[in-house]
This record gives sequence, C-alpha cells and structure tokens, in this order.
Amino acid sequence: MNKLNVAVPWNQSRYIPCNGFHPLYRPLFENNPFLSFNVLDEVAFARRLAEDNAYSDEIFEQVAQMPEPFAEKYGDLPLARKLADHITRDELWLTSELPGDVEFHHTSPLTNGERPFVFHCESFLPIFMPFANQGRGAIKNSGELRKFYGRLLGSENCLGIFSHLPETLDQIRSFFRNDQINEKLRRSRIGLADRTLKILLDARRETYSERPMFLFTNSAHQNPRSFALRGGVISLLFAERFLRSGREGLFIFRTARPTDEELRGWGIDLAFMHSLENRKIIWLEGHLSEHEQLRLFMTADILLLPSINLHSVTIMQALAAGAIPVVTDTYGPDLYVKDEQNGVVLKGVRDAVWLEDTVERVIADKHQNFKGLMAGLVEQMYGRITVLIDNPQYLLEMRACGRRRVKQEFSGTAFRDQISEEIVGLWRDHKKKRRVKNSSRHGLALLDTDELAGLFESPTQPYLVLNTEYEKVYSCKGVFFYCARETTVHGLDQFSVLATRRKRQLGAEGIKIAAVFRDLEVHLLSLEKIGRDSGSLTLKLQYRLMEWTRPYPIVFSSLKKVYFLSRKTRRLFSLDGIADVREWVRPYPAVFSVLKGLWSIQLKVRQAFSSK
Repeated sequence: MNKLNVAVPWNQSRYIPCNGFHPLYRPLFENNPFLSFNVLDEVAFARRLAEDNAYSDEIFEQVAQMPEPFAEKYGDLPLARKLADHITRDELWLTSELPGDVEFHHTSPLTNGERPFVFHCESFLPIFMPFANQGRGAIKNSGELRKFYGRLLGSENCLGIFSHLPETLDQIRSFFRNDQINEKLRRSRIGLADRTLKILLDARRETYSERPMFLFTNSAHQNPRSFALRGGVISLLFAERFLRSGREGLFIFRTARPTDEELRGWGIDLAFMHSLENRKIIWLEGHLSEHEQLRLFMTADILLLPSINLHSVTIMQALAAGAIPVVTDTYGPDLYVKDEQNGVVLKGVRDAVWLEDTVERVIADKHQNFKGLMAGLVEQMYGRITVLIDNPQYLLEMRACGRRRVKQEFSGTAFRDQISEEIVGLWRDHKKKRRVKNSSRHGLALLDTDELAGLFESPTQPYLVLNTEYEKVYSCKGVFFYCARETTVHGLDQFSVLATRRKRQLGAEGIKIAAVFRDLEVHLLSLEKIGRDSGSLTLKLQYRLMEWTRPYPIVFSSLKKVYFLSRKTRRLFSLDGIADVREWVRPYPAVFSVLKGLWSIQLKVRQAFSSK
C-alpha cells in the first residue's frame, strides 16, 4: 500500500512556542503503515546554505518573489498582517518546499492554508497563539480571531480538526459557530508510544515501601514559570508539611532549583529546606534522556502534579509505571485519572481558575487566581496522601488499576492507526487532489525515519547546555546551536536556519548547527577552560591571539580550527594518545606500521632528552 506523504514543519522556529516535536505525537511516527513523514534535516540544510552562496542566493530570490504572507486570501483581515510577523516568508517558503500531499499541524494552525492540512490540538486557547494563550482570562480581540481562524479552519484545504478532549471540541463549536468547521471536528484517541508503554508496564514494583518516593517533574525546557504552573510550589509546600510531621519520605524534583529568593517569595522555610536538601529533598537539574526519565517514574510511588493545566504524557507515563498521580480537577486530567480508583484528584481549581466567558460561550483559565488556592491544595494533598500511605493495600489496588487502565485505553498503536486512517480517508475525499510531490525543487535534505526519535527526545524549547563569557550552546528540536558572543540575531530567529543565513550570521560568522554536541568542539574556545593564568608561555600567546582576532570572525574561526587540529595532533603523539590510537588502527596493517615507526622514533627522542 502506498503511504500518504505528509509534510511536518515542526522543527521550524515558529513551532518552538508550540513545543515542536512534542512527545504527545510520538506514537504517530513509529512504524506508521499509512503515513510517510517528511521532516527537514536542519544540519544538512544549514551546511549547504553556509557553504554554497549561489544556492542560498537562489533561495532568497525565490522567497522575495513570494506574495506578502496571507495577503491573497486574508489580506482584508487585520490579524493576517500581525500573523505575518510571526510566520515569516522564509518559513512559509520552507514549509512549501517540504514534500507532501498534506501538512500536519498541532496546537496552533501555523500555516497559510495553501496546501491541504490536518490539525490536532489538546486545548482550545493555544489555537490562537501568539494572540491568545492559556492563563490570561477572557479572550481579547475575539472578533478578529473568529474571522481569521474561522476562514482558515473553514477553508476547503483544512481537511480535519482533531482533539482527544471532548471539552476542546465543544469549545471550538461554541466559539466559531461555523457549520463548515463543525463538520471537520473529530474525536481522536491518545496514547503512549508502544516502546515506552512496554518499558513502563514491564517494570517490577516493590509491594510497599516504608519510605515512599514522591516525584515532581517540570517541563522538558524547565522554564521557571512552568515550575509554579505545574504545581512545583505546592509540591514543595507539601514536602515541608509532610516531613515536619515526622513522616519518612524522599522527594525528587526533576527541575532546575529555584533561587532562595524565589523560594522565600513562595513562603518556603529556607532554613528547614536547606537542612533537608540532598538528604530528603533532591533536585535533579539538567535535561534527562527519555530512558533516565522513565526510570524515575518506575521508582516513584507517587507523582505530584497539582497543576493548572493538563499534562497528558506525564500522567500516562506515571499510570503505566505504577506511580499514583496526584492531579487537580482542572480540565483534562479526568480523561486519565479517576479519583480514588487510579489516582488522587484535588478539588477547587476548576471553579476558581476556569472562568466562563458568557459572551463568547467558552471557558478560559486565569492563572493569577491559582495562588490563592495553594494553602488549601497543600492541606488536601496531606490529608489524601497520608490516608493512601497508611493503607498499603489500598495503594497497591490503586496502582494496579492505573496500569490496567493505561494498557487498555491508551495504546499508542491504536491512536496512530485511528488518526492516520482518518487522515488518509479525508485526503481521498478531498476534491482538489494534487500530484504527489516526491522531491523538493531545491533539494532539501530530509531526515530518515530512524532519525526522528531524536527530535522527540530533545528539549522542545531552547535549553542552555553551555554558557561561557564568549559563547553559548543550546539544545533544541533535535540539534545543537552554537552562538558566539558577536551574534546579533536574537529571539526565535537565532534558531531559524534561513533567518541566520539572511543576516549573515550562519557558519563562520557566529551561529553553527550540529546534530551532536561533539561536532561543535572545533568552535568552542577551549583556552577559556585552561584560564588566563596558565604558566605556559605558549598558551598565553595563543590566548592573546584569540583575543586580538575575535573582532574578525573569519580569522577568529580559522585560528580556532588550527588550535583544535594542533590539540588533536598533540593528543595523537602523546603517550596516552598512542595507546588509544594503536587500538583504533590495529585492523589496518599499513597505517599501523607507519604510525608504529613514528611512535618508535618519538619514544627514542623522549628517552634521549630525559637522560640529559
């Protein structure tokens, strides 16, 4: 059976606020028998742009010839002009060059609708990003939003609108009041990738622990604001309440530790907190691989997630691993968690935070109302969780119920097949079928299927891996971005290949992109690690040369490459290097023989000088 070609632009910079390759959608990409996904290879594209001026000039000429974004179909709508600042010509051109009969978009329909597309969303308000989002209360400019997005989603090229939450579909109906849109609404399944599900379900669990382990996980990008919104502050206050009572427990916070000033502002007893850190309260900072993250779920007894909004993947992973989720009654968690059956549901968030907009007939959350609920939620947590811990049999029954439920109802394969078959059916029914676009006119390199896993395991938003006085390295959307101090591109543009090339910042000029961190070694100023106070006259001279040439990017970059190669050469002919390289080249007799002779001469020279 021929698969339907699907263009997936999720690793473009405009998708960063939507979390790009969000793990919620990972099951769709695993052994899909119906859809073939086309995703840009950013590293290969960046390399060609930086090295081939004629190629990049041709692309920018093509981009310049494009009409103003959204002008043709939406030019009469004020919102279209505003959206053009967020979805640029560069990115619209890049999306149009991705092979595919259909585009797949999620969270927000970031498209001009020129090609048939399908759209999946978890929540209602993020549909309107960047003009509306969760937490702001009543919707502003609702008339403009309804006109623009109503025309886009009601167009013939919008084939289907999916969500796994019935409340989201209901809100779309209420807000747009558009029969064309209503006909496209479809309830989808949801689930964990089968590989993840198997790992978690196969994990053996202790029957009962006298010292329960509590787990809180922040978002992958560890935004400090997300810490509070996901219930991190409430979880810390609960930990303080729980441990002050004399009970035993271990609290793992997989998140960047807030500052003492932030903790004090939230009402945390700093002296008590400091006395428990690294003993009963552990901070796991830094990005964890999927394997490491899953191990945390497999060892935790209880997941603390008293958040304002829904976090589907975290809840499903906890249920599958046997970690009992503690959630709030916000919209969405009730799809997964049934109070007193497979988890704990804290009351009060839905009534206090989610407010009905009677004019627009939708509900919107107001995050500032959450702070007043914290004390009450902490007391609810203490009462509900201590009852659970004091009744081991009840805890084990709840754990078993959660694992059964996720196995029966949240299969990634079922989710994948259901939505994929519907997309294929919608495409077949589409009146304006297009010839399959098998290749890009400009030879865009595409990622292989087995390379897509890295996109889902990478931070969905820029995560700072390295920060020195002179350079920064970010990890995001499956690649690493090196940004020199001289870089003048900021914001989302510094994570856009075309934007950085257009501003002459890509390559030797300041921004480099690599699939793995070690490929950036040649660009990193290793002399900074040695320091200014080295006793070596040679190193001091090298350091001064780097400082003097820094204002001249091409010379500076070339000098760093020379130093990098010289370090590699010194390593090759060091005693430690000889031992390593000897093993590498042993299978190649000719090379081994030559190097063996050089090493022998070098050893004799060393001995001669050491004897003097």
